[in-house]
Amino acid sequence: LCDRRQRQMCIRDRPYAVDSSENTTTVVDDDLYLYGNDINMNQIVDGNVYIFGKNVTINGEVDGDLFVCASNVTFGEHSYINSNAYIVADKIDFNTSATSLYAVCNELNIPEGYGPFRDLYVMSSKLSLQGAVGRNAYVYAPEFIISTDSVQGSITGKLTYVSENEVEFPSGAVGGEITHLTTSTLSLIHISEPTRLRR
Repeated sequence: LCDRRQRQMCIRDRPYAVDSSENTTTVVDDDLYLYGNDINMNQIVDGNVYIFGKNVTINGEVDGDLFVCASNVTFGEHSYINSNAYIVADKIDFNTSATSLYAVCNELNIPEGYGPFRDLYVMSSKLSLQGAVGRNAYVYAPEFIISTDSVQGSITGKLTYVSENEVEFPSGAVGGEITHLTTSTLSLIHISEPTRLRR
């Protein structure tokens, strides 16, 4: 953070133009908005980032929250999200860290060495967690992989997950309480009277 702040002090007053096709690193002292088919977000942003695209690659640093709606989202190993990440996509390769991750997708991969410092909220057809969740995880994923032959993911806090069948987790993978819910259980949850829309 110190190095990034020092870089900002040097160029924060200069005018800048954002071009997602360029490979140069730019410091943005404001919120950043990007859209297009192929987006390479490599800026250092002292604010929130909003991205709408098809194929999104993130190699930069975000001091605020990150919001992404795309088909494919890939985080480079040098990327960093200081606050929360909110992502809607088909496939997410989360090779980074964030405070909490909120994801709705078809496939979410969190490799070894990466993951949210706090909580994970995910609704996905497939979740592959070989990284770490610093606190609690709330998961809806018919296919939930937390270990392979060589790597085991971890959840420090509690895990609440939804699946038709109960998953057997490796010893030590989940530090807190494990709660299993089925889709039939969820169907019993209804909107309470005060929150219903009135005609």
